[in-house]
Amino acid sequence: MMANPEHACTSIDQPPDNRTNYFGSWIVLIRRYGCSFEQKVRVAQRANYSAAIVHNVNSSELGNILCS
Repeated sequence: MMANPEHACTSIDQPPDNRTNYFGSWIVLIRRYGCSFEQKVRVAQRANYSAAIVHNVNSSELGNILCS
């Protein structure tokens, strides 16, 4: 699912409920920039997504993410 709002620096919409007859995991696609990766992932967790993918905007360059 695409995050709404796309930057996910604030609360985002949750995945569809069980009316879709899908009981697997939901992954959210989030636009890079606007706030930290940590903030974006925490927002996705609060919205009940199983995983988050943060993507570049108007760029195909790969960047490093440092985890501590």
